[in-house]
Amino acid sequence: MQYVILAPQQLLERLDAIHPNDKRVYRICRELELNLQIKPKKRIVQEKPGPHAINECQSMDFMHDQLEDGRNYRLFNVLDDFNREGLAIEVDSQLENG
Repeated sequence: MQYVILAPQQLLERLDAIHPNDKRVYRICRELELNLQIKPKKRIVQEKPGPHAINECQSMDFMHDQLEDGRNYRLFNVLDDFNREGLAIEVDSQLENG
């Protein structure tokens, strides 16, 4: 004698349910003590705000580092946010913030 294990969806179709819905499948799986993997809801992909053209938005940043002999130097970077291109880099040992 062969035993056939039906998935809850197939079980409902065999019971002549016209359109089995998720709640009914969940309830039957719980009654039969089956492990039911519930799929997470798909997230709606939202467009990230940002520049839509070259030279529309730029960022500036100060960076600093130290040479092997202990001297400090600073870099001032200007970047285009659209294509992430470096527009200008200024390097000096005594760059001021303002």
